[in-house]
Amino acid sequence: MQWLFNLIGKIFFPRQQEWERSRSAKIMLSVVAVSSVVGVILWKVMKLMNRIK
Repeated sequence: MQWLFNLIGKIFFPRQQEWERSRSAKIMLSVVAVSSVVGVILWKVMKLMNRIK
């Protein structure tokens, strides 16, 4: 998993130090994962509310 953080850090944060790149990549992936989960939950709730009519 650390290699993924290093790769993403090198792509999006090339001018930062290695430890900063890794930390920034972890934060970025966490935000993307949480927002995806929230998006799926909201989509399912909206789909369920559409059926209740």
